[in-house]
Formats: sequence, C-alpha cells, structure tokens
Amino acid sequence: MKTAIVTPAIHDPERLFGAERLFFGLVQAFKQRADAAWIQVPIVERSWETVLQSYRDCFDLDLRGYDLVISTKAPTYAAQHPNHICWLLHQIRVFYDRFDDEYGSLPTQALAERRAQRETIQRLDGLAFPRVRTLFSIGQEVSRRLKLYNGFDSEVLYPPVLVQGHCCGAQEYFLLPGRLHRWKRVDLVIRAMQSFSGDVPLLIAGSGEDEAEFRRLAGNDPRIRFLGFVSDAEMLKLYADALSVLFVPKDEDFGYIAVEAMLSHKPVIVCKDSGEPARLVQNGRSGFVVDPDPVEIAAAMGILAANRQLAREMGEHAYQSAPSQSWDNVVQRLIEAASPLRTHWVSEASPSSEPNFTSLLVADNQVLDPPVGGGRVRIYELYRHLAMLGFDVTYVGAYDWPGPAYRDQMLAPHFRECVTPLTQPHFARDRRYQRATGGKTTIDVTIPKLLKYSPRFQRMAQEHGGDAEAIVISHPWVYPYVPRRSDQKLIYDAHNCEYIVKRQILSGTSAGRKLVEEVRTLEGNLCREADLIFVCSNHDAEQFVALYGIARDKIVLVPNGVDVDNIQPASREERAWARQELGLPPDNPVLIFIGSGYGPNTEAAAFLVKEIAPRLPNCAIVIAGSVKDSYQASHGTRAPENVTWLGTVTAEQRLSFYHAADIALNPMFSGSGTNLKMLDYFAAGLPVVSTPEGARGLELASHDCIVCPADQFAARMEELLHDPAARDRIGANARKLAVDRYAWSMIAAAAAHAVRNLLKGAPIHAS
Repeated sequence: MKTAIVTPAIHDPERLFGAERLFFGLVQAFKQRADAAWIQVPIVERSWETVLQSYRDCFDLDLRGYDLVISTKAPTYAAQHPNHICWLLHQIRVFYDRFDDEYGSLPTQALAERRAQRETIQRLDGLAFPRVRTLFSIGQEVSRRLKLYNGFDSEVLYPPVLVQGHCCGAQEYFLLPGRLHRWKRVDLVIRAMQSFSGDVPLLIAGSGEDEAEFRRLAGNDPRIRFLGFVSDAEMLKLYADALSVLFVPKDEDFGYIAVEAMLSHKPVIVCKDSGEPARLVQNGRSGFVVDPDPVEIAAAMGILAANRQLAREMGEHAYQSAPSQSWDNVVQRLIEAASPLRTHWVSEASPSSEPNFTSLLVADNQVLDPPVGGGRVRIYELYRHLAMLGFDVTYVGAYDWPGPAYRDQMLAPHFRECVTPLTQPHFARDRRYQRATGGKTTIDVTIPKLLKYSPRFQRMAQEHGGDAEAIVISHPWVYPYVPRRSDQKLIYDAHNCEYIVKRQILSGTSAGRKLVEEVRTLEGNLCREADLIFVCSNHDAEQFVALYGIARDKIVLVPNGVDVDNIQPASREERAWARQELGLPPDNPVLIFIGSGYGPNTEAAAFLVKEIAPRLPNCAIVIAGSVKDSYQASHGTRAPENVTWLGTVTAEQRLSFYHAADIALNPMFSGSGTNLKMLDYFAAGLPVVSTPEGARGLELASHDCIVCPADQFAARMEELLHDPAARDRIGANARKLAVDRYAWSMIAAAAAHAVRNLLKGAPIHAS
C-alpha cells in the first residue's frame, strides 16, 4: 500500500519538539510496513494571510499516486483523498481554546477581526473533517476539543515516544523539561520554588521565546538552574537522576514529557487543568495532580523531597501505568481504519471531487437571512452546522411579508436558501382571518389553508426535494405542501408544541378557536407520520406523547443553542463603548430584554414597562426587537422615561446590546419550547432574572440563573444590583453552561447522529 504521510515541514531537525518527534516516529514505523512517503508542507502561522495560504497548500496537494493518506497537525487534514485518515495532533489553537488568552484584551475592532478569522478557520475545519474517512486523535484532550468546537467524534490513539533507553537512576533534583513558552506555565514552577523551603534544586531544560522572562522571574535563586537546549542522550540522563518531573501546562494535547518521566520511573507533578497529562497521572499513586497554584505545587514537591521511598514507589507505579510504546500497534490501527486497497481509484474519483454528502430538504414559511428572531436563528444555526458535518442542506421558505422578490443564495458551504414571496391574494385572505381573530397574527396558522395561493412554494419544494434523502419540516405549517416520496424519511423539527402556543394566543374568538383545532389536527398528523421528531425540550416531548399518542423513542432532544464564539462576555472597554453607541447612561445600571413581535414577548414587555420600570427609576430598561411594534400597537406609546425602545436590531447591534447590559431579563408568562434569548444572555456572560415560564426547557442549576415568580421579580433584581460579586459569579456560571451544553456545534452533532441512524435503519438513539 503506497502511503503518503502529510505533516508540517520540519524546520530544524536538530531541535525537535513533541510534534516533530511524532512525525519522525510515525514515518519510520510506516516505512517498516508499507511503501511510505513523507510529504512535508511548509506551514506558516506568522500572519492571517500565511495561515490561509497553508490551508490552500494542503488542499491543493496532488495525492493521486497514493493508496492511503495519513494527515496530522493543522491544516494537513485539508488534503483531498478518498482514502484519507487523520491522526490529529491539534488544530490552530489560537482560534479555539486559546483565543481568549491570546486575543481577549484586544481593542474592540481588532477583537472583531480576530473573531471573524476564528469563524473562518472553524468553518474550514468543519468542511475538512467530513472528507476524512476516520478521525483519530493523540489524546482525550484533543478529542474533547474536537467534539466541543467542531462536533466530531474521534478515536484516541496514544503516540509512543521517539527515543528509547529510559531508565531510573538517582534522586538529585526536580526536573522541568520542555519549551520555554508561556503556555507551558514555567512561571508556576518558578513561583512554587519560592514557596518551597527545601534545598533540592530545580533544573529547567529547554529553550524558547519566553526564556528571558522566566530567568528574570527566577532572579538570583541559586537552586534554579537553566540548562538551555540539551541533546536526547543528555535528556535521558536528566530524567534518570531526577527526584520528580514537573509538567504543568494548560490543556496540553498529549505531553511527551509526562510519558518520558513515567518511563524513567519518576513521579510526575501536573495540574488539574493540564489536559492529557492530568489524565495520565494518577493522583497520589503515580504522581500528584494539583491545582494550578504555586503553593499547591510546592506542597507536592515538599512531600517527595521529604520521603524518597514514597517517590520511588510512585515512580514505579508511573512506569507500570505508562501508555503503550508499540509503534506497530499504531500503524496497524491506522491501516485497519483505511478502506481496502484500491489500485485504480484515480479513474473512479478525482481528489477534488465532493465527498458523499447526505442531502436534506428543510422547509418552513419564513426567510433565514438575516437570522433574526428565535425561529429563524434555530433553523439557520442548526442546519448551518449540519452542513459542516457532511450534510448538503437546501432550505425552501417564504417571505411572510409583502414586497421582496424571489431569491436563491448560498448561506454557507453546502447550505442553500431558496425563498419565494407570498402572493397578494394570499395576504388578502390572511387579513380576513386576522380581523376575525381580533387583530392577532395569523400569517403562520393560515399557511395550510392559503399556501395554495402561492403555488411557487410547492414547485420549489418538489424541485429541490426530489433528490433529498430526508425531508425536514420546520414548524408544521408548510407540511401539506411539501411533496415526499415513500422512500424519503420525514423529520419534524418542532420549535414548540404549536397547539399549546396557539391555544394561548388565539382562543379569545370563535374564529381563533377553530384555527387552534386545525393546528392540533395538522401537528398531530405530522407527528404521527414523521420518522423522527426534534424537540427543543423534554417538556415538549411529553406534550407530543400525551396529545398525539406517538412513541417516545422517535423523539430526540435537539435543544436551542447559541453561537458561543460570536456572543462573548464584554470587557470593561467594550461595555463602555456599547453604552456610548446605544446612547445609554454610562453609570446607571442597564437592564435588557429582547423579543420579536410575538404575543408572549409583548406580554413580557408590558410587565417590564408597567411593573418594573416604575419600581427601578434609576435603572435604564432597554427593550430591543420588533416587540416594540407589537407593544405599541396594543398598549400605545406611553412608557416611563427610563424605558428605551430600540426596535429591530442587526446582529452587530444585538451584540452591542448584550455588551451594554448589567442584567438580562426574561419575564415570560406563556409560550412553549425554549427561549433563545436566554441562551444569548448566557453566552454573553450576563446574570439573568427569569420567570419559570421564561426558563422552561432549560436544564438550570440555582447558580446559573435566578428563576422566580413575577411577584418576586423586582426584589430579586434589586438584590443583584446591590451585589456585584453575585452578578459576576452568576454571569460566569451562565457562560460556562452555554459553552458546555448549548453550543450549536455540539447540538448539531447530536442531531446529525440521529439523522444518520435513521437513514441507515439503526435505532435513532443508538450510540
């Protein structure tokens, strides 16, 4: 099997860091089993332009002469080949988990540019990984990040060390090897030495860009010695005679240093947030896993310095628990994951041809671009992320207001939007229903009756859905007008239990009640016919089961999510700038609410205007969204002076809106599904005060958000206003919740898993 191993180019063969050592070991091992070529691509991360060029260079590689391609570190996985295996070292981390550390303090404009770059890189990665036949990673930490940020699963395959001959010798010093870079947190160990009262020296072996700063920090402490770069033979001797090895980076991908120490029978001191090394070391058995605190590190050093026998015993446990050192096993697993040898693949497929994307038609009665309002945002984000996961998505929708013309555009790679206007006869007939229901909005619930007056929609659905493997109905309204073959799977993406929502809104008139019963019939039929149902909350799932008698096992929880990369907590400077931009007082507390012109939002706005604003006259209450129009239509224009209406805002303005706030509010009293605004608030790191109805469908702990009934709402807000520490704490917890549970990339990965199981005939919930 002729194999190409694609890696970034080695710049200095005499000085190899961890990645380069893995490349050498992999190539040597493959050459013993196969006809292997090492293809080194110059990867330059010096500027944004060179980063993009590196992606292009990897994408443009001509690999047609090979039967198997193994890619490694970013961005070599952009290479094109039908038999492509990726053994991922890591992605460009400054655009992932290191983004805040590196760029978080930049001025607003520069930070916005970096965020746009980050989004581009994550999109490129999201397009590259579906083209890979099998994804491996070098450690659980890399797999965790890949799943968190990109939604892809991977198999962990630990790399053996390159240099053999580790042994155990004396116990003369603490050893800190590796690159002298701030990400390795050498300063933690130097500060630990300042708390360590013993006379055991610390030897720091290695070089790097931050060496001068670390030397300055060490000062004149005679116990701390910088050895500079040392050879492999010298390093083996240093490991052998160490009392213990310290390795305290943050979120390390793998950590050869920890493994080499274990192979040398040495206990290892790592930190709880050190990534893979914290998984490799067994606390109290093969070393110590401590908080990233110099005092804690010094305490662990003191224990080993005082008890050399304990250090020997822990070192022996470390050796026994070290990862496998068999390169043969690594090569065998990579080859097993490849497809059977194909000697004529060049004639069957071009390396630049598209992978086998799964085609979906998604249909609803609204436009996606711009993604404003909860329903639009859900469709746009969920299916944009599915398009990154190997799905080819076409959305067919309609302008639900007069004026615009037909459009057909790509919203993202593999995500197409085709939207037709509704006709004037359609709008004229809907106005009759609107009058009959006392002025309520009916443009959605009348779609099943009136879409026949806008016949282009059905023609579009038939044209674009003919080759789809599955049809997704988002909201139930257009369901009768989307043709479907018997072999096409049907998915209902339910934003709410619409019958419950419309019953709350339209039951005030006989015409409204008749429409509500028609909604129940429509939604029930769709639920029963659907092969798979996405719901936003378990509460919605229970309502569907109870109302329509459907099986629970065809329902999958696909909650609403949030773009945690785009919506981020504001710095002090960003908050001041946002308030200035929105014309808000710089020092008064700012309380915010956002909503579309939807009945429950109008009800919430009325509560804020009439109940909360008079009680908190020193607070600026800012209300954004088209709820301004619906409120003023039903309640008039009068409001207290401390209420500011922003009306509909762009995505950029919405971010400024969040940045300006001290507290976010969600006093909802009706509705179904979950409120996307809550997740936006959480991602922005805002403390939130909500009614129970506003928090429905979300899995919240008491420290994530304040949830209270309406009669306690103002009092709980006043408590927060007088407790800045509580605001910071709740906001930080909310941000963590958004990242850990409600990031769209993770939600889309779960949805993709269910759809793929459905299409291949496996149980929907199968792992």
